[in-house]
Amino acid sequence: MAVTPEDLLSAAKAMSAGEEEVDWRNATSRAYYAAYHRCRTLAPHIGPYGGSGGGVHRQLVDELTDIKSYPRLVNGLGYMLDQCRKTRATADYDIDLSFAHADCLSIMELTESILAKANAVA
Repeated sequence: MAVTPEDLLSAAKAMSAGEEEVDWRNATSRAYYAAYHRCRTLAPHIGPYGGSGGGVHRQLVDELTDIKSYPRLVNGLGYMLDQCRKTRATADYDIDLSFAHADCLSIMELTESILAKANAVA
């Protein structure tokens, strides 16, 4: 059974309702991956592994924000995805620092916006 970006976002929203910081961190990660997988459909030639110039996540952001290749709406999605990527990295890697519920909720909203806008493009 396949999973969709919408499924990932739904799971993220359920986790974001949790009362523990670990729930918010996990929710942020799942929301980012919902946005990431949806944005990948806009740049299908990006390989599954990072090439020169950074990993696949950075590569996707760089591709989507390239004004020469995509219209402004897609460029905006790239910048939004990068914001989610940075917050996800904080949630996943900076476990010695506090992670606020507000940051998690912000990413939920941003991911909803990314999915809606990406669906309008493709």
